[in-house]
Amino acid sequence: MNIIDVISYNNFLKSLFPNGMDDNVLIGKLSFELGGRFGVSIHTKQRPAKEVPKWGKWGVDYNVIVIHLLGGNGEVVNIKNWSDVEYSSVYLEKCENGFSIQQSGASHDIYFLFDALTFQNCTTYIEDLDISDI
Repeated sequence: MNIIDVISYNNFLKSLFPNGMDDNVLIGKLSFELGGRFGVSIHTKQRPAKEVPKWGKWGVDYNVIVIHLLGGNGEVVNIKNWSDVEYSSVYLEKCENGFSIQQSGASHDIYFLFDALTFQNCTTYIEDLDISDI
């Protein structure tokens, strides 16, 4: 299951990633509010299928897209070594009361349950390129 498929108001995301988003992402922000609401920002280095003029040119003006989402019924949250979070695979599963996301890296683990994700916006930035990326 691809995470884009469970996001409400995902038309723009589907135009950027018509074949889905790859699993190599970074959960860069996770914030919680009263009533089980939460925010999550997912960073991806996946090149979009179309250019977005206000973002500029891929690889020159930006090489990371951040997808900002609001979620509902966030519960059962487990985070290990938040300061060591890195790009790695994300596993999404359908559960009895919604969905679960799990991400594990070399030294971090993130797991949380939710019932809804709603697309808010995207931002971009340029991450320093390593010479091996060229």
